[in-house]
Amino acid sequence: MGILTGVLVLLALLSLVILLRPLADGGQPFWGALVLTAFGIFGAWYTVRMARDEYRAKKLRKERHAPEPGAGPLVE
Repeated sequence: MGILTGVLVLLALLSLVILLRPLADGGQPFWGALVLTAFGIFGAWYTVRMARDEYRAKKLRKERHAPEPGAGPLVE
């Protein structure tokens, strides 16, 4: 989750550069980059929340001495 969050934050930052780069030349901002910015910010927020929930679940399983979920054999 940390790597994915980092990639999405990088996407948001690079899209801001794309958005604001034409201003240096006296042009209009590239408004199409706002879609990438919104996707990067929302994605980073979402993955941070998922990582937080994953951390809390792991901590709770440790407190309750519950096993970690895995791909082991199913018992019927």
